[in-house]
Amino acid sequence: MIVHMDSAFLSAASALGGSVVGGLISGIASWTSQRAQARAGQFAHEISLRESLYIEFIGVASKAYCDSIASDQPRIEDLAVLQAMITRMRIVSSVRIVACAEEVLVKTTDNYFTPNKTIRELHDLMKTGRTIDPLKDFSDAVREEALRRYPGGSWLLLSSRPLDDSRTGHKTETRSLPGILLHSVRRRMG
Repeated sequence: MIVHMDSAFLSAASALGGSVVGGLISGIASWTSQRAQARAGQFAHEISLRESLYIEFIGVASKAYCDSIASDQPRIEDLAVLQAMITRMRIVSSVRIVACAEEVLVKTTDNYFTPNKTIRELHDLMKTGRTIDPLKDFSDAVREEALRRYPGGSWLLLSSRPLDDSRTGHKTETRSLPGILLHSVRRRMG
């Protein structure tokens, strides 16, 4: 009878131990998964904020630079907006990106002190291959930082990514950057 009680106790203890270990493993797996999802969400949010800032800067800087080519009267509001964006970049961007953005502002401001260019002069510059691109260094710096920070993500700087519909004949679908990123990160984390 003593042998029977010991085996019943051992059987019950084994079942209880198995339940505790199984529950613990399940809890740890759930916690790990939630933590990975939270990190992926934060990662996607960080990229989205940077991307929005860079896209906005490129638009405002292009407009201001074009204005500086054709006019000698600066639009102080545009220059102030560019300076504010550069200040925001100091918080989230590398030193190189900030330096390139500052150089865009300097080139734009300097252009107001040069003779205005006519459409014909701009056309001639483009035909000779000497196009004016004050944002080249900035865009190169942003691309390099994105590839360094987020390896393998050549799609990082697209606000939406159209699917190729040229062969299918279907409507083009767009996917948002955070959605693509979350999918990619989840796939990598297994």
